[in-house]
Amino acid sequence: MDKLNIDSFKEQIKEDIEYIKKSYSMDNDPLAFDFWILTKLYNLDEELAFNNVTEYNDKSIDCFVHFKELKELSLIQNKYYNENSNLNRKDVTDFLLTPLTVLMGGKYKSSELQEVFNKAKDDDEYKILLNLYVSNNNNNQDAIKLIEKFNTTHYDKNIKCEIRAKIYYLKDIKDLYYGMAFKDDVKFQFKLHSVNQGTVLQIRPEAYKLPGMSESYYLMAPIIDLYNMYKDSLNKDYSLFDENIREYLGNNSINNKIIRTLKDENEKSNFFYYNNGITIICDNVQLNKTPYSLILFQPQIVNGCQTINTIHEVLNDYELNDRQNNFKDVFIIAKVLVKNNDNINQEFYNNVVKYTNSQNAINEKAFASKQEFFLSMQNHFKSRGFLLLVKPSDKNIFSKEYGKHHSEKNELIKKAKEYANIIGLNINSLNDVMIPLDKLLQVFIAFIKDGYFAYTKKNLILNESNDLYQNYSLKTNEYLTEDNLIRLFLLYKKAEIDKKNSEDQKTPIPYYLIGFIGYFISDKNFRNLNNAIQTLFNYSKEDFDKIYEYFKSLTNLYKNGYGKDYNIMIKQNIDYSLLLKQISILNGIESFKKVVDNFKLIIKR
Repeated sequence: MDKLNIDSFKEQIKEDIEYIKKSYSMDNDPLAFDFWILTKLYNLDEELAFNNVTEYNDKSIDCFVHFKELKELSLIQNKYYNENSNLNRKDVTDFLLTPLTVLMGGKYKSSELQEVFNKAKDDDEYKILLNLYVSNNNNNQDAIKLIEKFNTTHYDKNIKCEIRAKIYYLKDIKDLYYGMAFKDDVKFQFKLHSVNQGTVLQIRPEAYKLPGMSESYYLMAPIIDLYNMYKDSLNKDYSLFDENIREYLGNNSINNKIIRTLKDENEKSNFFYYNNGITIICDNVQLNKTPYSLILFQPQIVNGCQTINTIHEVLNDYELNDRQNNFKDVFIIAKVLVKNNDNINQEFYNNVVKYTNSQNAINEKAFASKQEFFLSMQNHFKSRGFLLLVKPSDKNIFSKEYGKHHSEKNELIKKAKEYANIIGLNINSLNDVMIPLDKLLQVFIAFIKDGYFAYTKKNLILNESNDLYQNYSLKTNEYLTEDNLIRLFLLYKKAEIDKKNSEDQKTPIPYYLIGFIGYFISDKNFRNLNNAIQTLFNYSKEDFDKIYEYFKSLTNLYKNGYGKDYNIMIKQNIDYSLLLKQISILNGIESFKKVVDNFKLIIKR
């Protein structure tokens, strides 16, 4: 991805905010920015995002996000500023003190947030993150120092979990949104020190008559060196982490146990013994003996992403002198493999990445590049008239590409209409043929599992270390053909449009409608699943409308029978006893009976 400049990114945010305000009848830019942060950076589903905004009198919290699986609670304050506004010291101080004070008092106005906080504070595996997002780059050094002081000195004996604060300026927000942009042609080298000759193990195959071995070094390295190497790589736009595992620098990128060990005066010297170390593969290595060090050429960290990221997170809170004084005697084991000989071929390289990461529950599917799998799908979708948005930048790229070539855009729309017209869905513009990857996968998950998973697990469907990604997102082709994936998505879009046009703007419930169709298919094998979708799209318009109306009515009946607030309902597991009850009611309606019985017979329920 070409590095996008800050100005164009700022314009992208403004465009998104205008779209949010129009779509959800808002007249408040800061509130729309809250919604943008929740949906774009935290990947919350749009319907759930509103429940996470704390509205007014928020005690310095604009919104919050709870990722139960990751044991992570984010308390968020957003500053939607123009270019001339500066972050106020008092705002930062209030944000660092007020939310925790009020929540510890047990009377925060959001009962959901209070309940999550109560659990998190007593669980030493949890992280509570105080994240402040600022929509310009007017860095306030005073504010940064307040954050650093909080991270290094904050302590409350009544809170067992780890608490960290961070400011994200516009450049940082852009990196979170698009992923960090690295230059492919950067030449990078770094000197990694050790204590003396006794703290370095050299494996030199020729000198030691070990023809089956590869040149490598094991050294006792200062963690300050690793911090500096990471910092230097960021400053030079060099990607230090192997592309296969770079994605692990996401939400779950810091480790509580590492943080606590490094911050504990009595324990940090034991870090060398507690940590499994890191693995680096280099193009070349130069050994120096005065002082003892290795110059690493084009290093790639293939194991230890989380360790390095956590070291950076902790040490970055200290001034240079304090960093040197506090961590000068803290070491880590570094394994360095040299690539510049016949023994290290590509297969060996891939195996080192795979096997050194096996302890982190990263299976072989996780090493099947997300780019490779989904970019292939993107090409297939394009041949059918649809643009699959795999990366955040794809929307801009496609808009520019087809904006210049009207004949190609018209041809694309013509192909897409062949799919959409069958179910009465209008396709008129480039936006109508764009399909966000995460949204497509949500629809797929709703069909294969149910609507609850689609609404509440969106943050996991592109998380390589999660079962949803490994067993479903990377295996769509084992369940549905790409034609039927498109058809399923269009069915969702039809329900979404009907929902927006409905009186209550809540029904039909799109993911429930898709999930209830999936529920009717008891044996979810490839043949049955594809047969169900194919059947729907092969019906006459009259018969399709009746089936669609049946499932549309079923979502309405389910909502009405649930007896609780809609926003509570979509966060809960599907009540299948209630669903069966509502199905029996619908099945007694004569106008549905014949066509529904026929549909059930065809899909073999």
